[in-house]
Amino acid sequence: QEMSDETSQLITQSMDNWRAFLTTASRIYKYNFDDQVLIYAQRPHATACASYDIWNNIMHRYVKRGTTGIGLIDVAGNSMKVKYVFDVADTGELRNSRPVELWQLHDYAHEPVKQMLCAKNDVAEMFDLPGQLDALAVMAAIRYWTEHGNDVIDSVAHTNLSGYDEGDLEASFLNATSTSISYILKSRCGFDPEPQWTKDFEEVLRWNTPVTVAELGKAISLISGQVLRQIEATVKEIERSIDHETELHPVRGLPASGPRSDGGRNETSGQVRDDEEEVSAGPSTGTVLETAPGRETDGTPSRDRRDGGESVGNDDEPAEEAERSDRGTEGEGQGVRGMARKSRRPPIAVDGCRNKEEDNG
Repeated sequence: QEMSDETSQLITQSMDNWRAFLTTASRIYKYNFDDQVLIYAQRPHATACASYDIWNNIMHRYVKRGTTGIGLIDVAGNSMKVKYVFDVADTGELRNSRPVELWQLHDYAHEPVKQMLCAKNDVAEMFDLPGQLDALAVMAAIRYWTEHGNDVIDSVAHTNLSGYDEGDLEASFLNATSTSISYILKSRCGFDPEPQWTKDFEEVLRWNTPVTVAELGKAISLISGQVLRQIEATVKEIERSIDHETELHPVRGLPASGPRSDGGRNETSGQVRDDEEEVSAGPSTGTVLETAPGRETDGTPSRDRRDGGESVGNDDEPAEEAERSDRGTEGEGQGVRGMARKSRRPPIAVDGCRNKEEDNG
């Protein structure tokens, strides 16, 4: 608990610290914020984490002798204990090991992903893919505030932000969340993550206590996790199509930038492919539009169980889930606050990743 609180404050002391945390969070996007903080504190370069049993029994890999596990807080009822996960770097292969391949967004997948984001999130098709991610981050942040703004206001009432009036607090929250969400999405998808609106990004530094950063982080991890799950599913569908086409027409081969290039295990790429999904990074959280931050998924519970997602696995999917699954940018000159003021009409939901406690998404 002390490690979590100290790290929460540390990551909001400077923009360099915050960027470093977001980079780690982009790889373990299926974990909730509390778990992301603890993984960052203990293993900032982790790429794919899972429990010992998942590595051993599902992925058929062994955890190297002498390895120190990554401790996560597991809250059940009124009791609290520590649950351990291990990064893929702490494991070794056996003869029957299943491959751990992290998905990458190649150039040939950009257009299908754009079309998917347009269809599921009503993002304007006029943007290029990085622009779509920016726009989606803003839309989702505004919708989150529309649904949970009162909860955020109540939770920071006795903190350093208590002197803000509601309008200023809303603007600060929207600027900090939207730019951070965009940073995670772009970082995971291989784009330059540096925000266009640096001043908005620096608004994060105002949310610099364990309580306030928890409110900020909860929204960021929830929204970015949902969008990255949508992108992941689309990328994997494309890869399956390419594999199938290659099997039918072996002479044709793969595109030059095909997913079998050597990037399958690139640290920045993010997630285990289909049959490796047992090792992923976090249970699915609820949809931004439908799920309140209080909902929880199963898996290693977070400290307060409010972030709703946990993962024991690779950068994008929970280990518990694995056991059951093989299975606008802001207008120019307006800023996020301007967008929030001009339109209280909630943007279209980030659907496609429902928060179902029964099946972990």
